[in-house]
Amino acid sequence: MKYSLEYIWECLNIIEPNATEEERKSIIALEKNYEALTKAVSIEQAELLQKLQDATSNVIDTERKEAFIKGIKFATQFLFEASKE
Repeated sequence: MKYSLEYIWECLNIIEPNATEEERKSIIALEKNYEALTKAVSIEQAELLQKLQDATSNVIDTERKEAFIKGIKFATQFLFEASKE
């Protein structure tokens, strides 16, 4: 069965990655600051902030997937070239 790199990415992306201690601290700080900022602004501003966060998350997710696909393609090409020698 042939799998596309996008399909493999989706399968891997379902699994919750193990965050390092540094990443966990950053995530906690991000959530804490986001919550504080949301409470400090009006409802309309909070909605805009949520839209900004959603758009930023989408960009990051797209970049992660593209980096994965490019990395797999690079590694495959590298191994192919190395095996010819």
